[in-house]
Amino acid sequence: MKKAKLFLSAVLSSFCLLIPLLESCTPSEAQVVVRKVTNVDQAKEWGTDVRYPVFSSPDLAINTSLEVLNKQLSDYVSGLEDLLKIEAKELFADFEIDSLSRPDWAYELGVSDTVYLATDDYISLQLVVYHYTGGAHGMTNFIAFNYDVAKQKVLTNGELLDLTQLERINQLLKADFNNREQCFDTDPTMDLVSAITFSADTVRFIFEQYTLGAYACGPAEVLVPKTELGEIFLPKIELTGN
Repeated sequence: MKKAKLFLSAVLSSFCLLIPLLESCTPSEAQVVVRKVTNVDQAKEWGTDVRYPVFSSPDLAINTSLEVLNKQLSDYVSGLEDLLKIEAKELFADFEIDSLSRPDWAYELGVSDTVYLATDDYISLQLVVYHYTGGAHGMTNFIAFNYDVAKQKVLTNGELLDLTQLERINQLLKADFNNREQCFDTDPTMDLVSAITFSADTVRFIFEQYTLGAYACGPAEVLVPKTELGEIFLPKIELTGN
């Protein structure tokens, strides 16, 4: 009986010692919730298919900051929609005035997004914006929003990376560039980059079509591990995975 009590006591002691470890391994409740806004609209002169994220948090202070980002995203996308509609109406109005044959196409706007990081410290996302205004093909642009929650501001490239080390950054871009089928004929450099985003352990550099090669090559993306950038990458976040 005494041995049984000693054994039970040892088991309970071991379990109690494990509790802090178990708690540290248990994922904490998500502080940032991401949902999607979708707006599809169609008229004779134009069509839009817009999707972008909206962020919220049960933490009041964090949520207040996220509302600032949400407004910036909403204003940016709304501005794209408004401008497209104005330009489309002006163009097709000219055809009616001049009695010219009306084109059988309409202006198009498409917006989609990828959220690479959404924590109570930083939000990093990329908008892919497609415009078609006639011609052989449309154009695609990449827009990054890297948001510092505490500072309530979208960070510039100079606030993401130590640009005094530009030579080293360009070396890493070249070293990590996967030039598939050798289609691209220009090395990626910071002066050519279109958008920079980041996850917990990777920084993504996107280069739009025509930037590093012919249109047919498409856009180029260079993934640089944060471990390679070291202190060049300025925001301080834990390397916990993508």
